[in-house]
Amino acid sequence: MSRDKSIIEAQARAFALSQPEQSGLDFSTVAKQLAEWFDADAVVARVDGQWLPLWNWSGQAVDFSSLHDLCVDGFFATDCLSTYLELPTAEAKTAAGGAFLSIDADRNEYFVLLRQGFQETVTWAGAPMKPVGHDDQGLPILEPRGSFARWSELIEGRSRPFS
Repeated sequence: MSRDKSIIEAQARAFALSQPEQSGLDFSTVAKQLAEWFDADAVVARVDGQWLPLWNWSGQAVDFSSLHDLCVDGFFATDCLSTYLELPTAEAKTAAGGAFLSIDADRNEYFVLLRQGFQETVTWAGAPMKPVGHDDQGLPILEPRGSFARWSELIEGRSRPFS
């Protein structure tokens, strides 16, 4: 399924769930379907003024409303939510990355499809930090790198990226 078509279908379902006349819909079934479409590890929502941990969420309520401002056509995705909002430590592991579907920014309604964080070790062909020396006047100058030995960096707090 193309990315745009997936986003449109997900937004249509999310919007349908937010309508009062649709109260007979099973939120958890639709949330699970959204999770499958977007390969999400958990789904939460805010609908009709209520926080809804819809699928696979066991943490406390998190206010994702600031992500409305980052949406383009009602959608925003990131592999590092902590760049955009402060998350409690326990929730940051479940919510390292997220796809935010704005239903109604004025009413602060949304769905968030979340991905867990993972650790990744990236190996570089030398430490990226260059030594800093000083010239005759005491001003800082970059010195040549002293070693090209392999250097590894542990990356945490990110999820698999959304395509």
